[in-house]
Amino acid sequence: MRVRVLTPLACLALLAGCFNPDDGSAADADTDLSTGPGSTSGAPTTDDPSVGTTGSGVDSLTSTTLESSTTDADTTSADETSGGPAESSGSSSGEPIPIECGDGIPAPGEVCFDDAAVLNAGDIGYSPRVGEVNGDGNVDLLYLYGDQIVVRLGAGDGTFGPELPDETLYCDTMELADVDGDDVLDHVCTVGYENILSVSLGNGTGSFMLQTPHTQVGDTPVEIAAGDLNGDGNADVATIHADTTGSRFVRISLSQGNGLFTISDTVSTGNLPGADVTLGDFTGDGVSDVAFTVAEGTNQVRIAVNDGDGDFGQALDVNAATSGAFGIAAGDFNGDEDDDLAVANAGSVLAILGTGIASFEKAVSLDVPEGAIANRVAVDDVTNDDLADIIAVYSNQAIVSVFPSNGDGTFGERVDVTIAAVSDSLSTGDVNDDGVPDLVIGSTSEELVTVVVSTP
Repeated sequence: MRVRVLTPLACLALLAGCFNPDDGSAADADTDLSTGPGSTSGAPTTDDPSVGTTGSGVDSLTSTTLESSTTDADTTSADETSGGPAESSGSSSGEPIPIECGDGIPAPGEVCFDDAAVLNAGDIGYSPRVGEVNGDGNVDLLYLYGDQIVVRLGAGDGTFGPELPDETLYCDTMELADVDGDDVLDHVCTVGYENILSVSLGNGTGSFMLQTPHTQVGDTPVEIAAGDLNGDGNADVATIHADTTGSRFVRISLSQGNGLFTISDTVSTGNLPGADVTLGDFTGDGVSDVAFTVAEGTNQVRIAVNDGDGDFGQALDVNAATSGAFGIAAGDFNGDEDDDLAVANAGSVLAILGTGIASFEKAVSLDVPEGAIANRVAVDDVTNDDLADIIAVYSNQAIVSVFPSNGDGTFGERVDVTIAAVSDSLSTGDVNDDGVPDLVIGSTSEELVTVVVSTP
């Protein structure tokens, strides 16, 4: 099954007929690798790499069939917008790139996914991340499983090799980033029960070495974001904390370049428990700032501006009416080179346009599937038009949704893909080397990882 969705404007611009699949229901929220809403037991899978794949061919396993549908997903419909990413598409000969899912040619305005597939059903696979870790140029998959980092080396075609476990601590969430400046991705995660950062340095062959001593960050770190915050070329981290007895804050820890970190700053959350944290440039100076959500209060979305050295000012409220903000991600939705925000806001997803001067326009609420509670968002260009789209998963429905950007701050029809289980983690990356990001989703409730592969 393939999902092929075009905005009405994209169809008109390219003189192509729109295809709006109505073959499915949305279910389970973790990248379309699931069987049905909340039903993962009995999903046929195998982790033997010698076994042939079916469906999407994502990993050495049997994929489950996803039903997908498109739904009106914005307060402003695609019909009401002017311009669109498809207008700028063209081949090297000057002819428009044809929009046809499965022809192998990524085209602006095209949203195509193959069947979702389930990885390791029956095992706990959470906080999945994708990145190239063994030097072969193919994107690999890592996820957490108890006290292990599980590494699955990618073949470059959407399949993965067997589990290669690496020692770590009992992590809550993780990021892949180069923390020691050797151009090899490392693994850094939060360990809430120890109040520390756990770091494992990559050696370039797909394995990692756990570092000691650990960096004490205190007060129950629950989420993490990684990026260079002081311009030294090493990835630093921002952690948000949800301690119920002491201070609540975002803590900035700068890399020493050797697997250790030095705490440089804290940003108050207003003594409210933290929910999620992300990095983005909200001032147009080329330096990453911090955005975060808190779990209580009326101003649940906030930013703190980086001075370029890893020091941050007082948190600023973002112009957004929230009713249960949780997941947050940053990216440029309208092509103005200023980072915007996507927020999982319980019964909606918020798109909040940045002005480039540490302020934001009024949030736009995007409709989610009926009754769905959005809990995680990611931002990536899944429509190949150089604009960030929004991807969301839900805590009570086994669905992953894509909100394609129209390029002017509005979004086209929501694309829903049924996955195997409700989700609590989401990542994107090009696992099949077709130039378009794919979706990888984790779930602790049903103990599996699912993958939805793009099929341009």
